[in-house]
Amino acid sequence: MPAPPVMDLGSGINTQETIQKLLELERRPLARLEQQNQINEIKIKAWGDVRKLTTQLEDRSRKLHSFTGSFAIKDVVSSDPGAITGMAAPHVGEARQELEVKQLATHHRIHSDALSTDAEISAGTFTIEVNGTKVDFEFKGGPPNALLQLLRQRGSSIFDASTVNPGPDRTMISMQSKVSGERGAFQFTDPDGLLQQIGLAGTEAAVGRAETIDLKFDSNVVNKFSLSPDEADQLEAPRFDILNNGDGMILRKGAVVYKRDFAAGDKLSMVLIRTARPEAQNNGNPNGTGGPDSASDSAETNGGDSAEHRPEMRTETISVGPDINVRIGDVELRGENLTRERQVPVAADADENQADESQAENADANEAGETDDTNRPTPTLDPDKVVIGVVYNDNGTPRTNHRELELDKGQIQFTIEEMSGGRPVQGVYFIAPGADLEISHFQVSEQPDADSNQLAAKNETTPAQDAVMDINGIEVRRPQNKEITDVMDGVSLDLNRPTNGPVEVRVQTRNDEIVQEIVDWVQAYNELVNFTRELSRSGRREFTGLSGRDVNPDDEEQPGLFSTDSTLRQLLANLRSTVSSVYPSTRRPGFRVLADIGISSGDVGQNWDDDMQRGLLRIDENKLIDALSNNPEAVRELFASDTNEDSIPDNGVAVNMQNMLRPYNTSAGGLISARIDLLRTEITNNKDEIRRKELSLNDKEQELRRRFGRMERAVNENRSMGQYLNRNIPQGN
Repeated sequence: MPAPPVMDLGSGINTQETIQKLLELERRPLARLEQQNQINEIKIKAWGDVRKLTTQLEDRSRKLHSFTGSFAIKDVVSSDPGAITGMAAPHVGEARQELEVKQLATHHRIHSDALSTDAEISAGTFTIEVNGTKVDFEFKGGPPNALLQLLRQRGSSIFDASTVNPGPDRTMISMQSKVSGERGAFQFTDPDGLLQQIGLAGTEAAVGRAETIDLKFDSNVVNKFSLSPDEADQLEAPRFDILNNGDGMILRKGAVVYKRDFAAGDKLSMVLIRTARPEAQNNGNPNGTGGPDSASDSAETNGGDSAEHRPEMRTETISVGPDINVRIGDVELRGENLTRERQVPVAADADENQADESQAENADANEAGETDDTNRPTPTLDPDKVVIGVVYNDNGTPRTNHRELELDKGQIQFTIEEMSGGRPVQGVYFIAPGADLEISHFQVSEQPDADSNQLAAKNETTPAQDAVMDINGIEVRRPQNKEITDVMDGVSLDLNRPTNGPVEVRVQTRNDEIVQEIVDWVQAYNELVNFTRELSRSGRREFTGLSGRDVNPDDEEQPGLFSTDSTLRQLLANLRSTVSSVYPSTRRPGFRVLADIGISSGDVGQNWDDDMQRGLLRIDENKLIDALSNNPEAVRELFASDTNEDSIPDNGVAVNMQNMLRPYNTSAGGLISARIDLLRTEITNNKDEIRRKELSLNDKEQELRRRFGRMERAVNENRSMGQYLNRNIPQGN
C-alpha cells in the first residue's frame, strides 16, 4: 500500500507536497528551455549531416572538372599494347598519331680487357668526357681495384663503374654512362696510354655527335634557279611564300635554289607536300606575296603575243643514255636514261623529215659527249613529279645532280655525298612544274670531324644510340626513351620497346573512371536531396517524442523540425535548378542537359514513382558510356566549360554545383556554420537562463518553507491558546 501523505501536525496540511507543486509550476518555463536545447542539439546534428553531404557533393563536383579528375588525366595507349605509353595534359583532346619505334635510346656501356686481379697498372693521367662534361683523373699506379676506386670517387657524376670477374683471378672494369643517347658516349684523353693499356680506350679517334640544324627560309637564301637558258622558256619566274617565320616555304611556280654550303658528310632531311595548283595561282599570287621576281613574272605573264598570233609549236624529245654527261653552258648534267622534251616553233617550210634528221644528228652528238649550244637539251619537267637536286663544284666547274620524285612519302632524306659524289655543295634546288610544293622541316645533320686528341672506347657492350622514331615518314631522334614531350603536343611519351612497323598512338580519356566518378557524383546528389527533403517536409515524427513536448498521436502531419527553415528549402531548390538547367555547348554534336548523356529523374512517359516525386537522379550507364566513347570532350564541357577563354572553367553542371554549394560550406561565415553557431549560442543562453531560474527557485523554496513554518507556528499557538482557555475558563451549566 502507498505510504500515507505526510501531514503537518499543526495545520493538517501536507506542507512538503504543497511546496513541490508550487515549485513545479515555477519550473515549467525551465522545462521548455531544456526541451528547446534538446531540439537545438538535434538541429545541430542535422545541420552537421547536411554540411557533410554538401561537402561530399562539392568535392565530387570539383573532382569532375579539376586538374586531378579523370577528365583531366588522359592515357596514352598504342595499338601494340605496352610498346608506347605515357600521359597527356588536361587540355589535350582525343588525338591519334601513327608512330614507329625503330630503336630505343641506350646508355653507353663499355669494359676493359680482362686483367689479372693482381696486375700492376702503371701510373698516369687521363680525362673522361661524357656529354661535354670532363673529369680529370690522376692515377698513382696499382692493381685494377685501386683504379676502380678512383673511377668511382671522381667520376660518379657522369658514369657508374663496377667490376666483372670472367674467371678465377681475372677481372674487367665495366663502365656505364649516366647520360642516355648518343650524347652519352664516352670519350677519352689518354696522354700516358694508361686507358689504352687496360683496353678501356682504343686507338681510333672519337667522332663527336652529329648536330642537327633547322634551316630557315627567307629571301636571302632562296633565289631563282635555272639549269639552262632554254629552261627559262619552260619555267616561269619563281613565286613562293614563306611560312611560319621561315619554318617552311610554298613554291608556287618556277625553280628556286636554297643557297648554303654543305659538307660531303652532311645529311639532309625535309618534308615535301605536293598540292594541286589552283588555276588562279598560275596567273599570279592571290596573296600578293612571293619571290623576288614576282613583278617581272607578272610582266611576262601579261605580255607577249596573244594566242591567235602565237606560232604553232611542236614537242621535241631528246634521250640521253646512262653514264652520258651533257654540258649545258657552264653546267654539266650526268645522264641516267634521261628523256628531255621541249616545245619548239614549227617553221613554215619545215617538214617532219627535216625535224627527224636534225634530232638524229643531235642524238649522235650527245652520244659522243658533245653538245651544241643552239640545240642543247633541257630537263624533262613532268608535271606529276618533283625535282630536287644539288649544285656542287667539280674542280672549279659548277655541276648539278637531281632526282625526280613521285612523293609517295612526305619525308626526303639523302646525304650530300650520294648526290654530289663526295664534293661540297653550294645549294639545293627545287622544281615543281605542275603543282605547289610545300617544303618544311628542312634540316641538316652535320657530322663533325674526328678529334685526334680524343679516343673512342675499345670494348663496347652497348653502343650509345638515340631513340629513333618514324612519324608520318619523318625520322625523329631523341636521346631518351621516357618523358618525350616534343613529339605530340601536350603529350609525354614513354618508349618501351621497338615496334614491328607503325602503330597507332591514341590519347583517350579514362572512361571507366569517369563513369564511376559521375556515378559517385549522382549518388552524393541523391543522398543530399533525400536528406534535405526529409528534414524540410511535414510529418517528421522522429523529433516529436522529446520529453515534455506535447504530442497528439492522432496528428499524422505535425510540422517537421526544419519545415519552416528557409535556408534548407532554398538549398533544395538550388540543387534541383542546377541539375535541370541548360548549359552552353560549342561542340557539334554537343550535350546541353544531363538527360542528353543519360542522367535524369526518369524517362519521359514513365510512371510517377517515389524517386521521381523526390527529384532523385538516375543514370542510364549505357547511354553515358556511349556519349563518353563518341564525344568525351562534349561530356566534359557539359560538366565544366570555359566560356571566357581564360583557362578557368566557369560554367557547367559540376562548376555551377560547386559554386552553389560553396557559400553553405565555407568554414568561416558559411550559411551552415552560421546556423550551427546560432543554435549553439541559443543553447548557451538557455542554459544560463536555466541556472539563474534554478537559483531563484532555491530561494523561493526557502521562502515558502519559512512562510509555511510561520503559518504552522501561528496555528500551533492558536491551538495552544484555545486549549489553555478551555482548561481555565469555567464552563457554564
